[in-house]
Amino acid sequence: MKEAQPFKGAQVLPPLPPNNAQEECIRVRKVYDWVVFPSSECASVCVPRCCQKQVEEALRNGDVLSVGCCAPRSRKPFALSYGANRTEIPGQVNCRVVNIRRTRMINPETNIPVQVASLRLLFIIPVTITIRNDTRGCVLGTFEEFIRAKNDSVVVCLPEPLNESNIICHIASIQCGATGLFCEGQIEIDLEICKEVQVEADVKLEVIAKHCQPRPPITLPTPGLCPPLRIYPQQCGFFPVPNCQCQGEVVASVDNVTVSIGILSMVETGTASIKAVICPECNPNASSLQFNFIPNSIYTTNDVNFVATTISQPICTVTGEGNRTLTITGTGLLGTETVNFTLVLQEPGTPGLPSFYQLTLTNLAGTPIFSTSSVLVPSAQLTVRDCRQLPLS
Repeated sequence: MKEAQPFKGAQVLPPLPPNNAQEECIRVRKVYDWVVFPSSECASVCVPRCCQKQVEEALRNGDVLSVGCCAPRSRKPFALSYGANRTEIPGQVNCRVVNIRRTRMINPETNIPVQVASLRLLFIIPVTITIRNDTRGCVLGTFEEFIRAKNDSVVVCLPEPLNESNIICHIASIQCGATGLFCEGQIEIDLEICKEVQVEADVKLEVIAKHCQPRPPITLPTPGLCPPLRIYPQQCGFFPVPNCQCQGEVVASVDNVTVSIGILSMVETGTASIKAVICPECNPNASSLQFNFIPNSIYTTNDVNFVATTISQPICTVTGEGNRTLTITGTGLLGTETVNFTLVLQEPGTPGLPSFYQLTLTNLAGTPIFSTSSVLVPSAQLTVRDCRQLPLS
């Protein structure tokens, strides 16, 4: 192996690449809120006169009739340019705001009262209906009908002075079906709709998410007084949802695990299987947890099947030894019973040592009804790591 030679003489180092990053003020369309929710609509549609006679004659002959329903293709989710033209388009789904009622509610994230708006929307959906005579293999008629779909109130962040002009609504997907039942010249139409509502406004922001203001003049003074600078309303606080501080995953099945079952803390051993995915893509709303325990004894029926239904943001800690710990709480179903749970995942800071998890279930009164010991799992089957978060000003 050739020995490394020491540096001799003057050394010319290449120049370091400069950092050209700097604060920039940009004008962007800010999303104050974005809601997607499903809806089911049922409407009675009258058969037009041009088709009624043929339909009635076919029914008297005992022919089998079928009804097809076709809705317009839904648009893609909101694009960056969406909202530049909000005029109603013939032959497309159109939406309008019927009523805005401002009220106050408790922010579920911070428990602080905030001002919100309750909206009532009207969606006008053109559908094409085709009546077929399946017995004779012919079409009796095709016509277009407009379905007016109203929805219950939807709550959005609409801080003043934002108003109706800042609200955009459209349908993300739609499925149309017909029952095929003819009653007094009418047809029942069923619509399965995915509605989408967005609140937006043009704002000026720094790239690190601080509002920026126009600069004062440099050389030539302008006559007269400048108007007062506009102050943009602040975000309501519950949108967008903050990222998790950390994320974790454990998928393992371990034999001879010791657990405590019931209020009397009966000790059992058996096979514990867990699949927990906490904050995938650092999204707190995408977490999931399933746990199953089968005792070794064939003389007991203490099987445990638990599925989490609500999962909190994880609490993340790092010890001086570098052990990473993730803790979540929430509620779930133990069979058909609703219970509370606490799950702890720990990944050791020293390579080669096993990781472990511990699950505790309590009833709604807080009494423990099931708990595992510290279940050791191979390090490859359990992971805890930090989430990259945006800097706070």
